[in-house]
Amino acid sequence: MSDFSHLPLLLAEIASVAGQDAAHKVALVKGGTKAYFPLKPLSDHWLTLAVGPEAAAKICSKICNGQHGIELEVPMGPNQSNRQRWQRIHVLKAKGYSKPRIAREVSCHYKTVGRVLNGRRKTVAQTLAQCDLFEA
Repeated sequence: MSDFSHLPLLLAEIASVAGQDAAHKVALVKGGTKAYFPLKPLSDHWLTLAVGPEAAAKICSKICNGQHGIELEVPMGPNQSNRQRWQRIHVLKAKGYSKPRIAREVSCHYKTVGRVLNGRRKTVAQTLAQCDLFEA
């Protein structure tokens, strides 16, 4: 059995039943947002489309424990640089995208999107502007 301790708990559980590739696909599609995992995923469900019907069934069986569907926050997968992510967040917001959709598009948490858009996250441009003040 492989060691998935380098992955966040939910992704490690997914990797243990469906493989690391499936865990990365789930993080790519839904990372940083809430996602619903049904007891039995249908053929048009996002999870089935992302990882295939066999892997989706295994994942849902593991996560739902045979009880019922569940909504969970999916951890992040591999990301681009912060600078690229922050720029893309502002571009997508200007296009009218919602915060959860932006989070999915740029692979970050939806709360991070809110912080960047509300100016509570120090961006690269803000950091550089602050350095310029002290270098003068």
